[in-house]
Amino acid sequence: MKPKIALLISGRATCWENCLLSVLKNTTDYDIDLFMSLNSNSPNCKYFSIMKKELSPYLRDLYINEYIVPDDFINTSTHVHSAKQLVNNKYVPLYLLSMWFNYKNAFEMACEYETQNNIKYDFFMTFRSDIIIDKIPLFEKVEENVLYSTKQPCHFISFGIHKIPIISVDWVFAKKDIMKLYLETYNFIIEQSKIDNNYICHYESNVTDNCIEKILIL
Repeated sequence: MKPKIALLISGRATCWENCLLSVLKNTTDYDIDLFMSLNSNSPNCKYFSIMKKELSPYLRDLYINEYIVPDDFINTSTHVHSAKQLVNNKYVPLYLLSMWFNYKNAFEMACEYETQNNIKYDFFMTFRSDIIIDKIPLFEKVEENVLYSTKQPCHFISFGIHKIPIISVDWVFAKKDIMKLYLETYNFIIEQSKIDNNYICHYESNVTDNCIEKILIL
């Protein structure tokens, strides 16, 4: 029996027709279930309708809704690398929070599907719909307590609390319990901004801080 992957897509579905679909078709070493949680206020648009049809052999659950930054979220960081957008005359990390919210949501969707269908995924994988690869390679063994992530071409020291080499946010996989901790990054940003509203909002730095706090890396 082939190993089972819960493949998680967050936020956007850019280039799914040229990248993601090809990866799914070419990956024959795994049984892949796809879970997509997307940020959009147009769930019934033609683009998504085509996407649902073409991805239907793999798609197990799909959430499309506009992400809105919580009203009580306050972050005043003006760090040069803070990822913020102007929304309603206020600079907020809209895309950053949306990405982590939707990854967490896609993971929870996959966990619910796993329970409802009495199956067990060998591991969970966060992925992007625009990654250009031929297929997902065959990994000989995925350890229980290890977080696996790709090393980005541009590797640097985190700008966050812990000044260590960053963890990738683009392509990560792990067993269920470790992935759950990894995807608590959304809550970590919310809570850390309550402790220090000048905390930097930066993709790799935030996930790296979360993983250090959860003792996923030493």
